[in-house]
Amino acid sequence: MARYAVARFDSPKVMVFYNSNSNYSNSLSEEFINELGRLNVVLPEDPDVDLSTWSENPQDWPEMADRVISKARRNQANVFMLAISAGQLPKALEIVRLNQREFPLLGGDDVYSPDTLVQGQDNALGMVVAVASDAEGSRFSERSSQLWGTADVNWRTITAYDAVQALMRAIDGQEQPTREGVQEELSSPNFSAPGAIDIIRFREDGDYDGDAQLVEVQKDDEGRYYFRGIDNNK
Repeated sequence: MARYAVARFDSPKVMVFYNSNSNYSNSLSEEFINELGRLNVVLPEDPDVDLSTWSENPQDWPEMADRVISKARRNQANVFMLAISAGQLPKALEIVRLNQREFPLLGGDDVYSPDTLVQGQDNALGMVVAVASDAEGSRFSERSSQLWGTADVNWRTITAYDAVQALMRAIDGQEQPTREGVQEELSSPNFSAPGAIDIIRFREDGDYDGDAQLVEVQKDDEGRYYFRGIDNNK
């Protein structure tokens, strides 16, 4: 996502929103800031960008969102990054609503939610979100919906499926499976397993070897909002 921001925006100055009570959100925001470069980040220590400091009363959120958007203008930010956790999505969507597409929007995978489409509507158009896989555009999503009779097949479904596939392949590679043996199989440079969308491989550090898929909020001719996969290099 940081590479996309640099390629997409001329001299990006990003205001990063996060949740300090979430290890996931902290990790995502720090990784984004470190890759982007701290000179390209606006007000990283400001308490208002930490959505966990906001009141839990939804009636207070418009005032908080308006205040932080005003700060973004004063500090010449030119893009927002919503590196939030799922529990803070309602607050983030208040920022989306009041922003009214003034600042371009980027989001982490917890923004990849039907709530973003339903509540964001036109205010969310053009938002780019990084997800593990483009569930909307995959054959896996179509087959799973037919099998299970549900339309709720998303990147989390795909990630869970891939995890099971990787574990099964690692176990199959041993005559008498052990926890240590599974770990050795997964860390082998020759390990691979068929995933929902792509081949599953891991890097030497143990992280998944694959790029995040970028999707953008768009609207079809019938006025329905949806996430559409876009070229990561643009």
